[in-house]
Amino acid sequence: WKQIERGFIGFMMLLTIGAVVYVFRLSRQTEAVTQEKEQNLAALQQSEERLRRIATNLPHSMIYQYLLRPDGSVAYPYVGPNCHALFEVEAEALMRTPTLLIDLIHPDDRPALFQSIAESARTLSPWQWKSRFLMPSGTLKWFQGASIPEKQANGDILWDGLMTDITVSKKIEEALAERMHLAALRADVGVALTRSETLRGGLQSSAEAMVRHLDAAFARIWTLNDAQQVLELQASAGLYTHLDGSHGRVAV
Repeated sequence: WKQIERGFIGFMMLLTIGAVVYVFRLSRQTEAVTQEKEQNLAALQQSEERLRRIATNLPHSMIYQYLLRPDGSVAYPYVGPNCHALFEVEAEALMRTPTLLIDLIHPDDRPALFQSIAESARTLSPWQWKSRFLMPSGTLKWFQGASIPEKQANGDILWDGLMTDITVSKKIEEALAERMHLAALRADVGVALTRSETLRGGLQSSAEAMVRHLDAAFARIWTLNDAQQVLELQASAGLYTHLDGSHGRVAV
């Protein structure tokens, strides 16, 4: 019995040591798994913070996600923090009511928007678009949108995109275009006045140049008859080309 007792005690000691080793190893493994989870969570938080900072610091731009469902309904799963600064609408409000952004688009530009979205959804091709927006404050802004669509397993189409305020560049573009039109107008008027054999011929060519370069409906040029104190119509171009009538001589 003593040998059996000693053997049993030895077995129990080995079993206890084994259990302690197992618990120690399990504890180490649990600690390693917990540490890995904490590291992954920290990395995820850093990634989210990095994305938030990028989204916030994008100059005059907003990143977003636009979702089109098979039934035609839409949503904004994500809207960048610059939403209010650009559109005077809170990001949370836009995610709750997606039509808020559509309502800001200039009415004349909406048909082209809907057509471009439908085409991008049909072909899954990149979406690009420019439009005027009427802000709640009454300000007119120009925006350029660009996004990449991806069809989801449930049939939804999700666009990851960027909206950029291009108002300043549009104003510069329009100013340059106006300067070019005026420069071309001055050149054509100069040629008309120097090459025409008669004053009336030169003025008629000048009126035609004004209609052409200024996109005017019509243009008329009078000269002053100082002796009779009347304006005499010398040229008319565009919608009205006749020189006779009550507008032919205007008292001053």
